[in-house]
Amino acid sequence: MRYFLMLCAAFCLFGCVTETRIAGSNKKVIEQQSDPIEAARTRVALGLRYLQNGDAAQAKYNLTRALQHAPELAEVHYSLAYYYQRVNESELAEASYQKALRYGPNDGSTMNNYGVFLCQQERYDEAMEQFIKAVREPSYIRVADAYENAGLCSLSQDQAEQARSYFDKVLSYDASRPRTLLGLTEANLQLNLLDSAEFYFNRYLNRNSINMDSAVLGYRLADQRQDPKNIQKYRLILQARYPQTYDALMAELTEANQGTDHEG
Repeated sequence: MRYFLMLCAAFCLFGCVTETRIAGSNKKVIEQQSDPIEAARTRVALGLRYLQNGDAAQAKYNLTRALQHAPELAEVHYSLAYYYQRVNESELAEASYQKALRYGPNDGSTMNNYGVFLCQQERYDEAMEQFIKAVREPSYIRVADAYENAGLCSLSQDQAEQARSYFDKVLSYDASRPRTLLGLTEANLQLNLLDSAEFYFNRYLNRNSINMDSAVLGYRLADQRQDPKNIQKYRLILQARYPQTYDALMAELTEANQGTDHEG
């Protein structure tokens, strides 16, 4: 069964980026910093911001400069790995993650982000191993991220029960995480536990607006509950805002129904 939620690498953009502009140009230049580690982190933050904005060339430039400042900083290597993931250079991403692990063997962020990469490569056992290592690392404070990604990775393998156990752990750290609430909705849908699915979906709706993922889940929940009012509601949202996703969802449901008919 197709699942629309995506795993998320745990990157933080660092604040306090000091910039100046070249005269007669819109180009920005980082001012000199005496601390190479801070200079590298500033470059990493800027590189990730460029990547988020779709400027891969400037992202790579700044991440390469970060590497020059601090060639043995794990954070630089896993940020480069993330860049390579985004531009579909899997072998280079793998190499960068291995370097990050070499220079930061106890870095939980490296483990979590590498786990995301491995899951996307369908190397599920290796991915889960990295998430659990991150959780068990005493210095890693973003434990909920690793548990959430373990849950999402489990869902991508149709391991709904396992996913529920990881998402339940997330709620111990943060009871209102949107992706976890949607993940629990999906897991319970897969297990045909419709009351539980609706419970977590309503918890999500109480704090969050409708997006693509929640509209898909809202439609599927309404479809399984044979709720025509909400079927119509989420159909209209999907057709208006996310027509390609709506078409993919209809194709998925049609295929699932045909498979059920053949079994019968």
